[in-house]
Amino acid sequence: MSVKYITIKQHNFKDPEKPRYIAQPKSRGHMDIRDISDDLSHASTLNAADIVAVIEGLTHAISHALSDGHIVKLGDFGSFYLSLEAESKATPKEVNSDSIKGCKVYFRSGKALTKKLSDTTFSKK
Repeated sequence: MSVKYITIKQHNFKDPEKPRYIAQPKSRGHMDIRDISDDLSHASTLNAADIVAVIEGLTHAISHALSDGHIVKLGDFGSFYLSLEAESKATPKEVNSDSIKGCKVYFRSGKALTKKLSDTTFSKK
């Protein structure tokens, strides 16, 4: 199966009179934890409820580790890490916890996942 894509118009900041067009993936819908656990249960000896419990436990463990300031590495799957949303200040002394407005979780895929995705094919919707 291939990833469907659509063509969208993109503003050309260098030359506004000449718009640019790019491909953007078009979702086929969502797969939730139940769908994933059902797929995994057919490929293993675990039942779907056990897989859901493991995924929920992994979610808790990852959020706890990130909150403690760790980078979470899950082997060939990839790594989760935090990035801060902070206000810039004029001097280093002005930077403190009040200048931090929030954080985002980022994921960097591992080599095996990236390699599997390199075989992805694309087709226009």
